[in-house]
Amino acid sequence: MSFPVILEHSDARAEVQGREIKIPTISATAVILASRGADQLIVPCPSKYELERTEAGLKLLPKERRSCVTIVDKNGAVLNSVREYLEPLVAQAREWPEDAFVGFAEEFLYLLALGAKHRSGILATSVEVLRGFVPIIRPNHFKGEGRFRLAELVALTCSYEPHSLEHGSFQLETPSGDDFSPAVWSLLDSAQFRDVVSASGRLGYLKHPRVGLKRLQGIIRNFFGRRGTKEMLSLAATTADLAGAGTAAKAAEHFFESLGAHTDSFRPPFLSLGPAELGIYRAALADTHPNAIPPPGTIMVFECSRAGKVGHSWLSVGEEKKLEREAAQPKRLKERFLKAKAAQMRFAP
Repeated sequence: MSFPVILEHSDARAEVQGREIKIPTISATAVILASRGADQLIVPCPSKYELERTEAGLKLLPKERRSCVTIVDKNGAVLNSVREYLEPLVAQAREWPEDAFVGFAEEFLYLLALGAKHRSGILATSVEVLRGFVPIIRPNHFKGEGRFRLAELVALTCSYEPHSLEHGSFQLETPSGDDFSPAVWSLLDSAQFRDVVSASGRLGYLKHPRVGLKRLQGIIRNFFGRRGTKEMLSLAATTADLAGAGTAAKAAEHFFESLGAHTDSFRPPFLSLGPAELGIYRAALADTHPNAIPPPGTIMVFECSRAGKVGHSWLSVGEEKKLEREAAQPKRLKERFLKAKAAQMRFAP
């Protein structure tokens, strides 16, 4: 059975005789993923920079293995849809922790959309990170459309239930148990449907999302299966235009329309490599610059980029066992999930 995994490009940052260098990690990561059952790597390259760095990394792979890597979203269309959807949140998230939450939300939605489209696992910790922010976010920092999208995003984060992983050997980025809502993809449908109900003034459904989902799940699915639905959505968007919310409504419609086309039959699992991340860093250095050392005060530093946005993750000296401790505490995922779930009702618009 084929088991593809989506991963974003990253570089290992290091120093050689005081000179800073960056080494693509795709070759070292590919070896680890292959050892855990992945047979296809999918790398999004929404800008020229990611494409150049990924192609540089491919040269480090054996020729026989380069065909196992597929580059997607070269024109950035999926990422642009995600960023359009998040615009009201980005405009209003001016302080920590709200700005950090919105930043990680971009990664979550982007990789979720690609994972659903390509029916693949996702090498990222987005779900756990977002759940950790939910209890400390201040909903009153968001107004209007931003408040509604925050509620949608929190509901999706707290209720997301991936398909179970039946291939490979990974730590799943989800708590176990029966605490997840099976109606998570109905939430996506209702997010699309919001343009119609908001135009008619029926915002009460969004104030009680759990009740609303149970009532509307079947209705919404039937609604989107009807002929003429697109015309009705266009009419709703036009009505929203008259109310001054047209641009935001169309952005939401476009994103959830593209995501919803793939989500009915597959919900991508988020995967974690745990302590293997340190091994990937060291292998990347050893394969190309055996004399390279981590930047001062660190034992590893990764640099990631996504169409103009650059981020770093690292471990400081003395944190050698941190990844192992986290991987050995599966209860931590469950506790974080329960805390986020308990805080969810604070986000009702």
